[in-house]
Amino acid sequence: MELTFDEERNLVAGLKRGTDKAFQDLYRYFSSGLMGLFYRMTGDHDLSRDLFQETMIKIFEGVKYFREESRLYTWIYTIARNVALGHARKKRSEPALTVESERRVASTSLTPEEITVQKTSLEHLARCINDLDTDDRMIISLKLQTGLKYRGIAEIMGMTAGNVRVRMYRIREHLRTRMDWR
Repeated sequence: MELTFDEERNLVAGLKRGTDKAFQDLYRYFSSGLMGLFYRMTGDHDLSRDLFQETMIKIFEGVKYFREESRLYTWIYTIARNVALGHARKKRSEPALTVESERRVASTSLTPEEITVQKTSLEHLARCINDLDTDDRMIISLKLQTGLKYRGIAEIMGMTAGNVRVRMYRIREHLRTRMDWR
C-alpha cells in the first residue's frame, strides 16, 4: 500500500507530534514490507522481529530529525538497511536468505514430482542469493520485497539509479549463470 503525498505528510506530522494513531498507521503501512525484508536478509523469523523492533525504535527516536527532503519510505528503508547491515557487521558473517515455505510451492495443482523439482530450484536460488555480497543481497531483497523502482532503491542504498540498474543486471546475470538458466 503506497501512501499519497498528503497521507505521507499527515503521517509524518502525526509521528512528529507522537500520536498513537500515527504510529499505528506507520506499523500498518510498513510492518509487512520491513519484516519481509529482514526475513529475506536473515532467514530467521525471531531475528527478523528483533531487527524490525530495533528499526521501529530508531524511527520513533529519530522522526523528530526527519527533514522531509526525501519520501518517508526512503527514510524508513534506509534505517532498515542500516540496521540489517549493522547486524551483519556485528555477526561478522553474511546474513542468509531463505525461501519461505509458503512461497516454495506456487501452485497446489502440481504433482509431487513437480513440487520436489520446484522446491529444489527455489532452495538452489536461495543459496545463490546467499552468495551475493550484502549490498547486492539488499538490492535484490528490496526489489523482490517492496517492488520499488530503481530510483527508490538508489535513494535507500545511497547510489544512483543507473548504478542500481547495472547492479541488478549483474545480479540477474550472476544468478542466471549460477542457476544454469538458458
